[in-house]
Amino acid sequence: MLEDLSQDCKIVIKFLQLHLAGKTVEDFRNFFLSYDNICHLDELKLFSHNLDLPAPYDKVWLEINKVIDPLHIKNHTRPKCKELYNPEKVKKQVPEANLMCAEQTFAWLGRYKRIFNSMTKTHFHFMVHCLIKGRNSYTTYCYKNKKKPLLPSAKIAKTLTVLDVLFKYILHK
Repeated sequence: MLEDLSQDCKIVIKFLQLHLAGKTVEDFRNFFLSYDNICHLDELKLFSHNLDLPAPYDKVWLEINKVIDPLHIKNHTRPKCKELYNPEKVKKQVPEANLMCAEQTFAWLGRYKRIFNSMTKTHFHFMVHCLIKGRNSYTTYCYKNKKKPLLPSAKIAKTLTVLDVLFKYILHK
């Protein structure tokens, strides 16, 4: 499914307004926005000049740092993308930054795909909301306690599958 850039614009502008509320233009310059399609978003005429927002938010798009996460930058063939939106810019300023958190969340959420498919739309939205709120609380707790949260991994999934098979085999002997 192709993304609708105009809808993405609305979401990004609203996110920036909420997240950077009460901040100054100098704060905008220290803020990084990571998005897999930011190069196309940045090329829109809407973002080529100050936004039609009250100051200082009119300058927010021109002042923030924009990057593409390491997973998606590989798919960008234009040299401009790799130069302007290089994820290494973030690592220089914030070495512990996790630019893959959205991908990790999607991978974690993918484990519930079969369960979600059997739900009504309302139940699905409620369940996703509850799961993500819980996951965010867990992740926040881990980072506050200087621990890394458990993330989905193909290796772990294969290991668990092999162990499950072994346990079933042993139990049925």
